[in-house]
Amino acid sequence: MTWNVARDSGPVRREPRTRRSERLQSDASRRARWAQSVAVVLLLFGASVALAQVPTYELRMIKYNDLDQNGTNNEINTGAGEPQSGNALTGWEFVVYDSNGNEIGRNTTSVENAGANGDLGVRASIPGLISGEEITICETQQAGWVNTEPGTIDPTYGEPCETATLTSSTTVTRYFGNYLDNLPPTADAGPDQTVTDADNSGSELVTLDGSGSFDTDGTIANADYVWTLGPTQIATGEITSFSFAVGTNDVTLTVTDDNGATDTDTVQIIVEAPDTFELRMIKYNDLDEDGTNNEINTGAGEPQSGNALTGWEFVVYDDNGNEVGRNTTSVENAGANGDLGIRAGIPGLISGQDYTICETQQAGWINSQPGTIDLTYGEPCETVTLTSSTTVTRYFGNYQLVPPGLGPIPVSTLGPWGLVLLSMLMVIVAGLRYARP
Repeated sequence: MTWNVARDSGPVRREPRTRRSERLQSDASRRARWAQSVAVVLLLFGASVALAQVPTYELRMIKYNDLDQNGTNNEINTGAGEPQSGNALTGWEFVVYDSNGNEIGRNTTSVENAGANGDLGVRASIPGLISGEEITICETQQAGWVNTEPGTIDPTYGEPCETATLTSSTTVTRYFGNYLDNLPPTADAGPDQTVTDADNSGSELVTLDGSGSFDTDGTIANADYVWTLGPTQIATGEITSFSFAVGTNDVTLTVTDDNGATDTDTVQIIVEAPDTFELRMIKYNDLDEDGTNNEINTGAGEPQSGNALTGWEFVVYDDNGNEVGRNTTSVENAGANGDLGIRAGIPGLISGQDYTICETQQAGWINSQPGTIDLTYGEPCETVTLTSSTTVTRYFGNYQLVPPGLGPIPVSTLGPWGLVLLSMLMVIVAGLRYARP
């Protein structure tokens, strides 16, 4: 009988239970993180594949002039080899919105592809739209045009719009039609004007110029320029004139084009009263017959001299020979300095105009200032251009031809020939006076 005895290899080492548990947990954590990483990679890859598979398309809008106003695009050419019709419109803006109302594209019609069939290259393109999503296409309206396709105004966007869900993955074309309505004219009544009543008549003739008015798609006849002052029509015509009263006048121009459309503009016409003055004539007794007014007092605080004469008539004429005033010397202002209040005043004369001042002669008196007889009026006269806007004083001197005791000879007693002889005598006496050394 044989006995096999095993060799003693020493004691068996066992791993502590705590450390073994920690190692197993660490291995499990590493395997979980790896699984998460793989899942993320697969998710991203799947999303990329999904995105790559979503079809997109290019949306093309063509704007056409709907000449027959029927809302169809029969005015443009779309067939192979057809020329451009001229009815595809450039310069029209289109905006595209998604189903949430967010703008996702905007473009303006232009010749994007001159080589396309007919008018198909005259368009506004918006690429990258997602097939199957609902979109709203809106044109931006332009003044003077009426939309016929789609022909309605979208209440959300306030423009002609089309809402559609398109499924193409290449290109989609949509047509919008408009026709040109009559554009209203533009009225231009010209710049505001300020003028002066040159003749102090209370009104002034002013030219009204509406030549700046225009109609871009028609005409304005001359008779269709109508000018009104308040409710009253005062003139017609592109260029016309009217006499406006002193003050502020608001004038309205109304123009009407050949299709009946109108427009208005207002111009303000201000007529100012002219600068005026009062002309004062003082008649003095020229005792020393020298044609100067040294016989009267004009200084402050001086008394009346007794040589300023009342009862002498003066007449004033304008440069056209029209009488503009008449008055007789009297004590108009007893409180004036010296003799300055004994005068004949004529107010309201216009500064800068020519006037002729004539005294009305009286029998028995010889005029010494101005000393000559005006051939036009047959009286001693002075012609002046006055620029004052307040008062102007002119002096006329006379001396008596007969002794003071006899008194003046009434003109009415002389008769026509007596007046002629008296005038001749006055001229002779005046000549002798100026001939004296």
